[in-house]
Amino acid sequence: MFVAFVECVPERIKELAEFAAKRGPIKGIKLIGNYGTPVGKGVTIMEAESEESVFAYFSPMLPFFRNVEVYPALSMERVMEFAALMKS
Repeated sequence: MFVAFVECVPERIKELAEFAAKRGPIKGIKLIGNYGTPVGKGVTIMEAESEESVFAYFSPMLPFFRNVEVYPALSMERVMEFAALMKS
């Protein structure tokens, strides 16, 4: 599971929407959610078979973004298990 936070180039949001509509599915990616805001920021939640799949998903869209941050994600239950192992 991966979570990505993106910031679009405001002047290119329409182009990004057109690109995304034509693009179709990416092998190895299952989109769980893809959300945007009126100010051009967005969040994508996905399951990916590999790091290469994540690259294949985001690389063609990089010209439309000012910033992209991608992180591995776990359920909060699993996060809490790791937090319990941390030393104070």
